[in-house]
Amino acid sequence: MIESPLLSLCMIVKNEEKNLPRCLDSVKDIVDEMIIVDTGSTDSTVKVAESYGAKVFSIRWNDDFSEARNASLEKANGKWILLMDADDELDQEDKQKIRNLLTDDVEGYFFKTINYVGQNPGVEVALNMNFRLMRNRPEYRFIYPIHEQIAAVIQQIRPGAKLVSTDIKVYHYGYLDDEVVIKEKRKRNMRIIERVLQENPSDAFMRFNMGNEYFALSDYNKALYEYMLSLNNTHGKTGYLSKLYVRMTLCYNELKRYDEALSIIERGLSDYPDLTDLVFLKGYIHHVNKRYTIAERLFKECIEMGEAPFDIGFIMGVGSFRAHHALGELYLELEDYDEAYVHFEQAYKMNNSFKEPLFKMCEILMKTRGVSEAREKLEDMIDIQNPDGISLMINIFLRYKRYDICLEYLDPLLRNDKCNDEIYYLYGRCLFYLKQLDKAYDMWKMIDSKSHFYDMVIDDLMLRCVIKNEYEETIAECCRIKKAKKYEVFQRLNDLLNRKKPDILSDDIETSKEYSDIIFDILDKLLYLEEFEIFENALGLLNLIEDKTVLLRLGKLYYRYGFVQNAENEILRSMKLFNIYDQEALSILNHIIMEE
Repeated sequence: MIESPLLSLCMIVKNEEKNLPRCLDSVKDIVDEMIIVDTGSTDSTVKVAESYGAKVFSIRWNDDFSEARNASLEKANGKWILLMDADDELDQEDKQKIRNLLTDDVEGYFFKTINYVGQNPGVEVALNMNFRLMRNRPEYRFIYPIHEQIAAVIQQIRPGAKLVSTDIKVYHYGYLDDEVVIKEKRKRNMRIIERVLQENPSDAFMRFNMGNEYFALSDYNKALYEYMLSLNNTHGKTGYLSKLYVRMTLCYNELKRYDEALSIIERGLSDYPDLTDLVFLKGYIHHVNKRYTIAERLFKECIEMGEAPFDIGFIMGVGSFRAHHALGELYLELEDYDEAYVHFEQAYKMNNSFKEPLFKMCEILMKTRGVSEAREKLEDMIDIQNPDGISLMINIFLRYKRYDICLEYLDPLLRNDKCNDEIYYLYGRCLFYLKQLDKAYDMWKMIDSKSHFYDMVIDDLMLRCVIKNEYEETIAECCRIKKAKKYEVFQRLNDLLNRKKPDILSDDIETSKEYSDIIFDILDKLLYLEEFEIFENALGLLNLIEDKTVLLRLGKLYYRYGFVQNAENEILRSMKLFNIYDQEALSILNHIIMEE
């Protein structure tokens, strides 16, 4: 009799030719068979899977993740099943632990999932505990067509089932996709969730998941609505409740509803007193509201608490490097540079993948000891023989507008033909801010149009076209596809410059805020580049949106560039017409009066 394999890998995939090798390489040494269900790939996913010896089964996709996952379980012959996604990677140091877990008294295991977010894997992550390893039993099958669950099924079938949390790490790269791809995934997810909610509107878990989709789209009001429905229908502690409290706090913070944020934090801490995330966010909110002593105490409390237990935590670093960085920010604002520097340095030592403290340390050193010493100190900490180190040095001094220093690092790379898309991007950025637009254009044109660095310069390429009164179809089309709202703004700006009546951009308050940010970015750059005639025309863009804060923002912009009288006029107009002002505006007016 042939003994069945001990451990089967079960996966579902679609168009994952780029991700799949990384995933399979990470587990091929520990699994006895690979079961891969393909739901309609049009790339070489199936060939890649077969090259690893996987058994591949093709099924029709019916907008149901549980159906697809259960199809993979049906094909598995192992006594145990390892659950992975194509955009997962098992930690290489942890993978050898898995065989030791296959014992007789446990039904399944949770692993730590580290979800990378942003453009590249790095310090920005979200944390989850996910069910990854289980016994292969025919009665164990997934439920929910999306955000599918099986641990709860096991506990329902076997009330005494032992499900254990481990420290085994899985890295998830699925949130690093191209922005367009992510938006399509969001649409798909929301469509499936909506179908579930039509059948059961009070499903708290699905309300939580719908809130997460809106949160990812930065629609915090709708996210909060879904989170409230989830909270109201959640009874007892669940696997997602701690995350729900954190996400609700983040929504309230984004909406500047600080009292409600503090209220939900207190409710969350009553359920999870060791949830450092909430203490950290409480400190952040007090800092934003200038309650420095309270904020300082709370950030120090975070350091004493350490990281939250992994099964309830959400934000990595709130009990370590992020708390030190927050203290650094607080002391920097209070101009206690020595104390700020100590905490920024500690934050970087705790996590040298977190680069922001280096920027702040440079700022402090330039203020207190001068540029030369700042540069010398940074070069002691950063390996400038390494291309990544050089890029980091350039980015630091780029932030503080020391383009001369940036070019000192860039010129040798250009001469020695050691450039890549990032170097072309950085070199062009320096030239742009040195007001050498044509040279910046020449540099940026060398960037691969498929690179995310090209996406980062589309705005400025469009602005150069406006300034030079030129039109480039390739640039315009790329902007239209990838940055539709910015494309619309540039269209209206061209209309204004050509004495045409532009169409309204938006009369919706929330949408207008997005356009407002785009418009003020353009106005800022036009003032910096001293393109005053175009700037005067571009002011007409502010009449195409519904945003009562534009006069206040315009006043601050004028003040930043030394147009004191204009700044005073616009801030006073904002106060008179809309009764809109803030502490910064009052400080500006006070400073103007004192100068007079």
